[in-house]
Amino acid sequence: LVVTGARAAADSRTAEAWARGAIVEAFDAHHPAKLVTGDARGPDDYARREAVKRRVPFYCYAGSGKITGADAREWGAWTTHLPPEPKANRAEWAAWFLHRDRVMVQHVVRRVREGATALVLAIYAPWSDTQGTAFTVGRAKAHDLDVIELTIPKGYAPHRPEARHG
Repeated sequence: LVVTGARAAADSRTAEAWARGAIVEAFDAHHPAKLVTGDARGPDDYARREAVKRRVPFYCYAGSGKITGADAREWGAWTTHLPPEPKANRAEWAAWFLHRDRVMVQHVVRRVREGATALVLAIYAPWSDTQGTAFTVGRAKAHDLDVIELTIPKGYAPHRPEARHG
């Protein structure tokens, strides 16, 4: 099971509960032998926690460039390059994480070619201002992986009070 999703799912309790529920349903329905995900807040984190709870091994493609498991053991690296500097601009970090997502999908595709099965669970948040989930889904679909795309209801977006005039 590959889980990818908008970090914005962590922006409200209702969105978080909805995303966690979708991940639990995916685990219940598909009984994954392994989980592959990133280390972002939101769906990545929720999926890792569910995997730990169910004792499902996982591979976390971390922003550091490492691939780690549940016990924080390093399984390898998804890149030989160093990540951008902490103060790097948003575009540099976006490119870094999109590359990470591309490599993550490539690794899963390689396992599928060796006989494994894979399912990608994508969780969108309509109020998110990034497109990382869509990018990952596009890569997965380009390689004919099975993808389930879910969108958190707009009403679960964080409450942002309107500006007051007067």
